[in-house]
Amino acid sequence: MRRFTRLMALFSSLVLILVGGPLAATASNAKTTTTKAVSKASAKKTMNETKQSSKKGTSDVLAPPEELNGTISFVGPSDKEVTVLGANGVPYDFDLTKRTRVDLSNQKIAANTLPNQNHKQATVRFVPTARGNVAESIQITAS
Repeated sequence: MRRFTRLMALFSSLVLILVGGPLAATASNAKTTTTKAVSKASAKKTMNETKQSSKKGTSDVLAPPEELNGTISFVGPSDKEVTVLGANGVPYDFDLTKRTRVDLSNQKIAANTLPNQNHKQATVRFVPTARGNVAESIQITAS
Protein backbone atom coordinates (compact mmCIF):
# COMPACT_ATOMS: atom_id res chain seq x y z
CA MET A 1 0.00 0.00 0.00
CA ARG A 2 2.80 2.41 0.86
CA ARG A 3 4.50 1.59 -2.37
CA PHE A 4 1.27 2.30 -4.28
CA THR A 5 0.86 5.66 -2.50
CA ARG A 6 4.43 6.66 -3.32
CA LEU A 7 4.00 5.56 -6.90
CA MET A 8 0.78 7.62 -7.22
CA ALA A 9 2.49 10.64 -5.70
CA LEU A 10 5.39 10.28 -8.15
CA PHE A 11 2.99 9.80 -11.06
CA SER A 12 0.95 12.87 -10.04
CA SER A 13 4.10 14.96 -9.79
CA LEU A 14 5.25 13.77 -13.20
CA VAL A 15 1.89 14.58 -14.78
CA LEU A 16 1.89 18.00 -13.14
CA ILE A 17 5.39 18.73 -14.44
CA LEU A 18 4.65 17.50 -17.95
CA VAL A 19 1.26 19.19 -18.32
CA GLY A 20 1.55 22.11 -15.95
CA GLY A 21 5.03 23.24 -17.08
CA PRO A 22 4.06 24.09 -20.67
CA LEU A 23 0.78 25.66 -19.50
CA ALA A 24 2.60 27.77 -16.93
CA ALA A 25 5.16 28.78 -19.56
CA THR A 26 2.36 29.74 -21.97
CA ALA A 27 0.62 31.78 -19.26
CA SER A 28 3.93 33.39 -18.35
CA ASN A 29 4.60 34.30 -22.01
CA ALA A 30 1.09 35.72 -22.36
CA LYS A 31 1.58 37.75 -19.19
CA THR A 32 4.98 39.01 -20.42
CA THR A 33 3.52 39.94 -23.81
CA THR A 34 0.64 41.80 -22.11
CA THR A 35 3.05 43.54 -19.74
CA LYS A 36 5.25 44.61 -22.66
CA ALA A 37 2.23 45.98 -24.54
CA VAL A 38 1.03 47.88 -21.48
CA SER A 39 4.56 49.19 -20.83
CA LYS A 40 4.85 50.43 -24.42
CA ALA A 41 1.44 52.12 -24.20
CA SER A 42 2.35 53.73 -20.86
CA ALA A 43 5.69 54.94 -22.20
CA LYS A 44 4.01 56.40 -25.29
CA LYS A 45 1.38 58.16 -23.14
CA THR A 46 4.06 59.54 -20.81
CA MET A 47 6.07 60.82 -23.77
CA ASN A 48 3.00 62.55 -25.22
CA GLU A 49 2.22 64.16 -21.85
CA THR A 50 5.84 65.31 -21.56
CA LYS A 51 5.74 66.82 -25.05
CA GLN A 52 2.49 68.62 -24.27
CA SER A 53 3.75 69.92 -20.94
CA SER A 54 6.98 71.10 -22.59
CA LYS A 55 4.91 73.04 -25.10
CA LYS A 56 3.05 74.73 -22.25
CA GLY A 57 6.28 75.53 -20.41
CA THR A 58 5.11 73.49 -17.42
CA SER A 59 7.29 70.43 -17.11
CA ASP A 60 6.75 68.04 -14.22
CA VAL A 61 3.02 68.74 -14.01
CA LEU A 62 1.60 67.36 -10.76
CA ALA A 63 -2.12 68.05 -11.23
CA PRO A 64 -4.60 69.56 -13.67
CA PRO A 65 -4.94 73.36 -13.86
CA GLU A 66 -6.60 75.06 -10.90
CA GLU A 67 -7.98 78.52 -10.10
CA LEU A 68 -7.42 80.71 -7.08
CA ASN A 69 -9.28 83.90 -6.18
CA GLY A 70 -7.48 86.36 -3.94
CA THR A 71 -5.60 89.64 -3.62
CA ILE A 72 -2.28 90.42 -5.27
CA SER A 73 0.13 91.08 -2.42
CA PHE A 74 3.58 90.99 -4.02
CA VAL A 75 5.15 91.16 -7.47
CA GLY A 76 8.79 90.12 -7.79
CA PRO A 77 11.36 92.62 -9.02
CA SER A 78 11.82 90.80 -12.33
CA ASP A 79 8.03 90.48 -12.90
CA LYS A 80 8.45 86.69 -13.03
CA GLU A 81 6.78 85.91 -9.73
CA VAL A 82 3.55 86.98 -8.08
CA THR A 83 2.19 86.29 -4.60
CA VAL A 84 -1.57 86.20 -4.14
CA LEU A 85 -3.30 86.04 -0.75
CA GLY A 86 -6.08 83.50 -0.94
CA ALA A 87 -9.50 84.07 0.59
CA ASN A 88 -8.28 82.21 3.69
CA GLY A 89 -5.31 84.59 4.08
CA VAL A 90 -2.72 82.05 2.93
CA PRO A 91 -0.11 83.40 0.47
CA TYR A 92 0.37 81.49 -2.80
CA ASP A 93 3.41 82.05 -5.02
CA PHE A 94 3.18 81.80 -8.80
CA ASP A 95 5.86 81.81 -11.47
CA LEU A 96 5.13 83.77 -14.63
CA THR A 97 6.27 82.64 -18.08
CA LYS A 98 6.21 84.27 -21.49
CA ARG A 99 2.90 82.50 -22.08
CA THR A 100 1.20 83.85 -18.95
CA ARG A 101 -1.70 86.07 -19.97
CA VAL A 102 -2.43 89.05 -17.72
CA ASP A 103 -5.80 90.82 -18.07
CA LEU A 104 -7.12 93.93 -16.33
CA SER A 105 -10.89 94.23 -16.68
CA ASN A 106 -10.82 91.85 -19.66
CA GLN A 107 -8.09 93.89 -21.42
CA LYS A 108 -4.68 92.32 -21.95
CA ILE A 109 -1.87 94.17 -20.17
CA ALA A 110 1.89 93.64 -20.02
CA ALA A 111 3.28 91.64 -17.10
CA ASN A 112 5.63 94.52 -16.24
CA THR A 113 2.60 96.59 -15.16
CA LEU A 114 1.74 94.07 -12.41
CA PRO A 115 3.53 96.06 -9.65
CA ASN A 116 0.87 98.76 -10.15
CA GLN A 117 -1.84 96.18 -9.40
CA ASN A 118 -0.91 95.42 -5.77
CA HIS A 119 -3.88 94.94 -3.40
CA LYS A 120 -6.32 94.32 -6.27
CA GLN A 121 -8.59 91.29 -6.57
CA ALA A 122 -7.39 88.66 -9.04
CA THR A 123 -8.21 85.19 -10.31
CA VAL A 124 -5.16 83.11 -11.13
CA ARG A 125 -5.39 80.03 -13.32
CA PHE A 126 -2.29 77.93 -12.66
CA VAL A 127 -0.69 74.53 -13.07
CA PRO A 128 0.95 72.89 -10.03
CA THR A 129 4.39 71.57 -11.05
CA ALA A 130 7.33 70.02 -9.24
CA ARG A 131 9.11 73.39 -9.47
CA GLY A 132 6.18 75.43 -8.18
CA ASN A 133 2.88 76.86 -9.37
CA VAL A 134 3.04 78.21 -12.93
CA ALA A 135 0.45 80.86 -13.78
CA GLU A 136 -1.34 80.39 -17.08
CA SER A 137 -3.45 83.52 -16.69
CA ILE A 138 -4.14 86.28 -14.20
CA GLN A 139 -7.41 88.19 -14.41
CA ILE A 140 -7.39 91.36 -12.34
CA THR A 141 -10.62 93.08 -11.34
CA ALA A 142 -10.47 96.86 -11.50
CA SER A 143 -11.55 98.51 -8.27
